[in-house]
Amino acid sequence: PVTRTILDFNLNGSLRISYSLERKGPPRQILRSEVLNLSVGVGVVLDRPEVAEAQRFPDRLDPLAALSGATVVVEFRPMHATDRIFIDWLSPDGHGSYATEAHGNPATHEVSVPIPREVIAKGIRENGNRISVQYHFFRGAIPYESDVLNLELLPLTGLPTPTLDGIGDSMVLQLSLLTDATRTRISVWNFIAANQRMWMTYEGTFDDGAPFIEHTYTANLVTGTGVVNGISPPAPVDKLRRLKDGSRLTIRFWVSLSESLSKDQAVLFGVREHIVQAIPSTLPAPAFANLVAPTLSIYPLDYEHNASVTVAYTGMRSTQLITLQWIYPNTTMASIPAKYGLDGGRVDFAISQRILADSIGKAITLRYVAVINGQEVDSFTQTLNVENIHASDLPEPLINNLPNGTTLDLRTFSGNAMISLLKWRLSQQGQRVWLECLSVGATRMLVLDGVAITASEAANGLINKPVLRTWLNQLRSGAEVIVVCRVSFDGSASYATSTAFPQTRYIVVGQIPQLVIPSTPLVLNGISVRINWPRTGLESINNTATRVASGGVPPYSYTSSNSAIATVGATTGFVIGNANGTATITARDQNGATASYVVQVSNVFRLLQNNFPLNFGAAVNWRAANQAIPMNSGEADMLRRYLFPWPADRNYWYCDDSGAGCAPYHSVYYDHNYRSALCMNILNPDALFGAWCLQRI
Repeated sequence: PVTRTILDFNLNGSLRISYSLERKGPPRQILRSEVLNLSVGVGVVLDRPEVAEAQRFPDRLDPLAALSGATVVVEFRPMHATDRIFIDWLSPDGHGSYATEAHGNPATHEVSVPIPREVIAKGIRENGNRISVQYHFFRGAIPYESDVLNLELLPLTGLPTPTLDGIGDSMVLQLSLLTDATRTRISVWNFIAANQRMWMTYEGTFDDGAPFIEHTYTANLVTGTGVVNGISPPAPVDKLRRLKDGSRLTIRFWVSLSESLSKDQAVLFGVREHIVQAIPSTLPAPAFANLVAPTLSIYPLDYEHNASVTVAYTGMRSTQLITLQWIYPNTTMASIPAKYGLDGGRVDFAISQRILADSIGKAITLRYVAVINGQEVDSFTQTLNVENIHASDLPEPLINNLPNGTTLDLRTFSGNAMISLLKWRLSQQGQRVWLECLSVGATRMLVLDGVAITASEAANGLINKPVLRTWLNQLRSGAEVIVVCRVSFDGSASYATSTAFPQTRYIVVGQIPQLVIPSTPLVLNGISVRINWPRTGLESINNTATRVASGGVPPYSYTSSNSAIATVGATTGFVIGNANGTATITARDQNGATASYVVQVSNVFRLLQNNFPLNFGAAVNWRAANQAIPMNSGEADMLRRYLFPWPADRNYWYCDDSGAGCAPYHSVYYDHNYRSALCMNILNPDALFGAWCLQRI
């Protein structure tokens, strides 16, 4: 016995228990057991680590929420002051990994562990990163490890865009505005630090058609001055002045916040795109909705049916071809048919709903080019800021057409719940939709992941997008479900720049336990012999079994994927092996939920019968030719399954060349007169019998 004194002395510690066995021999031996490590005291209950600044379910950390660092919250009971807790913050590639430790707090059973700002920065990647967060400690010799928190570290947003002095955010780069002192400036960004690495390139086309590529930075260090003032290298003005009129200039800037020399880990900042204008503008700027201003902000729904751009200038003639340029921030242009001028001096261009929708949330540059006396003449520009559509002007996603804020009772319908969304204003084929359901303590239910809508959906809205019943069922009763919808009006695959629709909330009740059935393979390996003889009504031993479902909405039905291998009772779940192989048995409840398992069948045979008079050797050769086995092993099953006496009108060899159970040079046969298995001398020339053997099905 282990005394209480020993247990008290090791309270909150551990015991190592082993034993040894001495054998005096000879030779003398001492055998030692494995060591059993036992903790002494109240069992430890470990919570998974949490990051205070992160969103839960799904677990995401926006770097902007951790500008001063993050906090890992460790909680378990009981926590002791002597606990030395190790915390791991691990990035898959090692850059941005961090390990630290803390001591337990028995008063709160919780400790908060800071993760420095620079660690967050080093883990940031252009497409996001996956951080594994875990804690572990020892009590005596017993190790304890928490579950791993798989945290999605989101991409860093709000990064600055390179900007040329004197040009600013204009989409049009008027070369005449460049000076010898022009610099390209990148303002200070969040998480900027010395020793980060940066890359910077210019790409365009010279006036002779040759490509222009300039590498200003290649893995250059961010300096202390850059940390304070931002980055501002001289622009390659001499080369920029040689760019082709109407061509595009792209300025890109990357930084590896991880401080890695590898550009693969660098984050691309905002990309600056310009259309080059080599000849200074002379014509007045176009005017959206005939509103004259260098910069104009509009709410798109105010112009849903009457958007237009006015071009007016003195000396306009009907022979002058005018091309309106509606320039998006990436320098692509909307397709707007050119028009000839009017002698009155004004032409209006209609703007389609497609163009208006593609422009939502963007700064559009408007200008036109008129062909006057055979020469292309550029206008000045108007900047048009197209606002985002307010959520209040967009429809709500509804589950089962229930109003927002109501109860979703799972007992009132079968199968999946359905989300519908009325047609929204400025909807167009190809716009992309994200639909997801969120609930505390559950993984998110992704209904649509950036799916492009069809022409029919653009005209009528979204209908019956399934929310899986299995997901709803696993929520606790009374849980709140939030339905989140976002749409990219321009059809891009970017969730970050999509427009948020109103959220809807439901309280879910009436959860039904998940339909389950034991999922381990069902092994049916009893010997079973099949022949068309009168039956006793009994089944072969270990060739049948019953598995029934539970949970869900009974009654249940059962089906087999291959009845030739195994059949199942449609209402009972009783399975019979019919042939060697595997089949899948599926249980289904009244709501259409399913659960399944695999059945593995072996040792099923058919009885082969040869009615010709054969000597023993011929019988064995016939058995071998059919790749069969002797009849002996199936005799017990045949006596169980088939009425006795068997319908045999002659004697039959069992085709057993081992002679099992008989004297030498004898083998088993079935004697139809005595109705039993007897032994016969295999050399007897008068022993000409039929033959039985077993062939696998």
